[in-house]
Amino acid sequence: MSEDQELSAIHAQTSAILEKLYDQKGQPEELDASFHHEYFKLVDEQFKVDHGPVERAVRGPHTTDAKLSKIDKGLIEVNVPSKSEKFLVSKLQSGE
Repeated sequence: MSEDQELSAIHAQTSAILEKLYDQKGQPEELDASFHHEYFKLVDEQFKVDHGPVERAVRGPHTTDAKLSKIDKGLIEVNVPSKSEKFLVSKLQSGE
């Protein structure tokens, strides 16, 4: 099986899992964190992913706080304390 065929098969299987779970939950308008966790658990079980001794990360969307502050020279500082990350964002002039 080629890599493209393998990816198509995985996509088909994960889509089927998503559709089945979505139907079981009554086709909610919004999906909450428990839905995401259950979906990824089912995918994990289906594909028997070997995570080894490394602790598995929490999958799916999760909330975090981002603090935005404007700094001189048009920079915006984005601080994400829950992930200990910090970014500086600037708008480039055209032609740069």
